[in-house]
Amino acid sequence: TLIVLSDSWKVFFSEVVKIKSDIEVVPNPLVFPKNIGNREQNEKVMIRFSGRIGERKGAWDLLEVIADNIGKWSERVDFVFTGDGEISKARGIIEEKGMVSFVRVHDWLPQKEFEEIMKRTDIFILPSYNEGVPIALIESMGRGHVPISTLVGGIPEVVDEESGILVNPGNKNEIERAIDTLISDEKKLATMSIKARESVKNFDIGHYMSKLSKIYEK
Repeated sequence: TLIVLSDSWKVFFSEVVKIKSDIEVVPNPLVFPKNIGNREQNEKVMIRFSGRIGERKGAWDLLEVIADNIGKWSERVDFVFTGDGEISKARGIIEEKGMVSFVRVHDWLPQKEFEEIMKRTDIFILPSYNEGVPIALIESMGRGHVPISTLVGGIPEVVDEESGILVNPGNKNEIERAIDTLISDEKKLATMSIKARESVKNFDIGHYMSKLSKIYEK
């Protein structure tokens, strides 16, 4: 038996590599907080990007979209980038484009500081060009953060139209429309937040252990 992380990998190994053995899909597990409660209410919507800051994760596309919409979003949205990668370049773009008042970039943060940002996050955005099944995406949805991501890798297996918004990689107009859709409809955002949490329950480590045990028993 071969264990893979997503349906897209199952297709790859069965149809491209021509693996003849059984292939089981078992996504990476996470431990979700038991009592998340209501997120802190922000004066502005908080949109968070977490990951390696650079071209592959779509960070430059996102910063370009933000720069093109300063007048529309600067008083309504706080954008927070956390991670590693080309942090200095990102900060340079933010300063050059006059976005310092509502766009911040952090390196990887200590857990306590990161947790404070997680509590205030409303929307998780990851406009990647290439992904498997991003742990940051699953973790965020488990917290009720509504995702905006791309139609690549295993992401469409996790995010549907009820739990988030998927765009084509590199399509800045679609990124802009997705952000506008979510920040302009508080009720829609709240409903999708609930759906996001529900849709990733099977990634909980309890479900993972049960499925893995059954595979080994077989």
